[in-house]
Amino acid sequence: MCVYSTENVPNRPAKVGDSLVTRPLGEHNHIGLVDPTDPGCAVCVPDGSRVIITGALPELHGSDQQVHTATMHEKILAGRLYDVLKFDSIDEPLFLGDFDENVGFSIETIPGEETTIEPARAGEPAAA
Repeated sequence: MCVYSTENVPNRPAKVGDSLVTRPLGEHNHIGLVDPTDPGCAVCVPDGSRVIITGALPELHGSDQQVHTATMHEKILAGRLYDVLKFDSIDEPLFLGDFDENVGFSIETIPGEETTIEPARAGEPAAA
């Protein structure tokens, strides 16, 4: 998925093991994923990829849980493409655009790639 591609934001495909953060991108400042070492380049995560999220989720205010796993999906609403995350720990999907800046994402699996990383513990980077 790369909803930023329509906004002329430089981008690259995600790789298993990438450690990413949320940042506003493009002229409309939509929240997207970037490598913190190259914050001007969006990272496109394919549909069906598994991610590990470290930090608070928008819908879990006050939750003590700081590590979450989810699957990335794309959804079209009113003719626009959105990045949506379906979580193992909550029933309702969340839009990537609802996340705050600097939330950590690690790419665990990508469909069609055999490599899988071990889930990170809170406060630790994901192992490659």
